[in-house]
Amino acid sequence: MALATALANVLASSILFFKLTRSDGPLHIELHRIFKPDGQSARMIVRIGWPAGLQSSVFSLSNLIIQSAINSLGPEVMAASVAAFTIEINVYGFVNAFGLAATTFISQNYGAGNVDRCKRITWISMGLNIGFTLVLSILILVFGHTLLGVFTQSEDIIALGMIRLWWVVVPEPLNAVMEVFSDAMRGYGYSLAPAIITVIVICSVRVIWVYTAFAMKPTYEVLMMVYPLSWLITSIGLGILYFWFEKNRLPKLKAE
Repeated sequence: MALATALANVLASSILFFKLTRSDGPLHIELHRIFKPDGQSARMIVRIGWPAGLQSSVFSLSNLIIQSAINSLGPEVMAASVAAFTIEINVYGFVNAFGLAATTFISQNYGAGNVDRCKRITWISMGLNIGFTLVLSILILVFGHTLLGVFTQSEDIIALGMIRLWWVVVPEPLNAVMEVFSDAMRGYGYSLAPAIITVIVICSVRVIWVYTAFAMKPTYEVLMMVYPLSWLITSIGLGILYFWFEKNRLPKLKAE
């Protein structure tokens, strides 16, 4: 299965790369320029990109701790968690997509000097993200039992899977808020601070929860509570940072 995933990724990336070398649009890849990057552009890409990469990698470390806690609860919980995760990741696809859209359109309009439109894009992306996420969450809860039944016929595993769907899919709008605030600031080129807040808060909340609340009451439901809790606290932190940025830093950027 792992080999099949790796081969699929290689094939997909190869096809995409080939298509871009043949494209006549602005995304056209010129092979002779791949190893001759523009220095200024490269520095900007690294400055904006590496905090996002750090954020994703540290997320993985905190998720390893949670996965270890899941494994300690036995094979049924492990099976239920995998099945529910396979369903919920489709919701996150929408959360992530609207966040990336916010980054793209804000960066374009900021480059064009239209800061007022950038602000509107943030809230439009937020509303669409929350709206789509709520609809998907409701659909998944309504059909959750049936969807989990695709993976297993065990009622016990399905019941455990529904616990994860309740505690992770239902609060996904919090994740949408967190994603849009972070990606909106990234669109302005302000990438490091939101990444630091996200990494510190998400990881610290999850690690502390596993070794305190879960340690005192080691049940699957208590463990799953860490997701909405970490999203809520991080969303508050990013919201405060965003409004501070809009009030204090954005006017200076606009003047430049």
